[in-house]
This record gives sequence, C-alpha cells and structure tokens, in this order.
Amino acid sequence: MFYASGTTKLSISQWLRFSPQEFTLKPYSRQRVNFSIRPDFEFSSVHCGVLFFETSIGTTYEAGEAINVLGRIGSLIFIEPENKLKQADFRSIKGGINSLKGDFTDSGNSFLHVKGVFYVMDREGMIYDRGELRELYLLPGDSTEMIIDLSKSTSAGAYTMVITFDMEEDDVLIKEIDFSLDSSGNVTVLEERD
Repeated sequence: MFYASGTTKLSISQWLRFSPQEFTLKPYSRQRVNFSIRPDFEFSSVHCGVLFFETSIGTTYEAGEAINVLGRIGSLIFIEPENKLKQADFRSIKGGINSLKGDFTDSGNSFLHVKGVFYVMDREGMIYDRGELRELYLLPGDSTEMIIDLSKSTSAGAYTMVITFDMEEDDVLIKEIDFSLDSSGNVTVLEERD
C-alpha cells in the first residue's frame, strides 16, 4: 500500500526533484529520467518514496459509466542515514495450536528485507522439521505478527526451534525457542534465547 505523497514522517517527497515531469513513450522506446534528492535536514532514520510513471491504458464502460483505466509503474527509492543500524526483535512469543507466534519488529533505523528459515530439533538433537517463513519488508518501528506452523506429523514431546532471520548484508537475528507440544496440539513456550 502506498500513502499519498508527503503524508508519512519518512517521506522523501519534499527532497525529490525529477525531470522531465511529463513525457510520452512510444512502444519499444526509452526515456531517461533524471532525479536528485536533497535532504533539507540531517536525518537519523531511513527515508523513502516511490516515483510513479503513469499512463492511461484505455477506457471501459460499466453500467453506462466511463471508467478510465490507468497503468502505473513505480521505482522505490530509499536513502539510508550515515550511521545505518540494522536491528530487529522477535518477542512476545506464544504457543498456539500446532504453531508458535510472535511479534517481529524493526528496532533499528534502516529498511529491513527479511527472509527467515527454521528447524525443529527433538531432545536427542535430531532435526524433526524445517521450513521457510514469509518474507518481511519493514521500516523502522514497524511490527508484524509472525506465525510458524509446525508439521502436522509432530508428535507430543519437548523440542527446540532455531529460527534464522536473514536481514541481508550479513546481518542476521537468531532465536532459539524451547517448547513442548501436548497430544491435543497445544504448544507451550518454555524458554527463549537470542
């Protein structure tokens, strides 16, 4: 979802200038667009925006009303602060029915693109299950609930889950969670470690 220009505290809309402002692009042709970003204050957190290129694709009619259909392509732009800090937290971890869930938060000052993987070990250290988590895209202060489903074949017992969140550029967050699973599928978190 994109907000209206300049409506968020991390917007670069007041700093961005581009030229040409309007142009017509013929099929299979190219157009160079020059842009500059000039911050008007020293910033300590990532700022971002999107430069949209939009055109009318045509008109359709519904219930006697003409609807103009627009095509839109956007270029995402991020500017990082001089002292960039990639940092995240995975907290408030709770058990559910055959699942664990917690809150993943961007606690740094940089944009995070996060890919996560996990594995589950039994008490003998044997890998019992493994999987991938959904990709996350977070700005500083953003938080989202992360749900990790266990394999339906996981039997009652005590386990350790190890989660690795890859935040790119060699930055990772690793979380270990000891939990128990009862015969009804209820998960109880016993201990967690960073």
